[in-house]
Amino acid sequence: MTFSIDRSSSSEISICACGWRALELDHLQLLRAMRHHEIVAHPGEDHARKMLKSYGYVQRHAALGLFDS
Repeated sequence: MTFSIDRSSSSEISICACGWRALELDHLQLLRAMRHHEIVAHPGEDHARKMLKSYGYVQRHAALGLFDS
């Protein structure tokens, strides 16, 4: 299962390989919607979980100034 994310300046849309789509205004909310879809429609898969975990890691470390701008 794969997801693709299309971003614009005001929103983001996620499209799953199975045809499911989600439109959100915030990247974190989109990742959460993707994870919920993954749990419901693709049990045993963990692509969205890994994306959500990675996003959290980057946000925490960016807040600490550990990434160069």
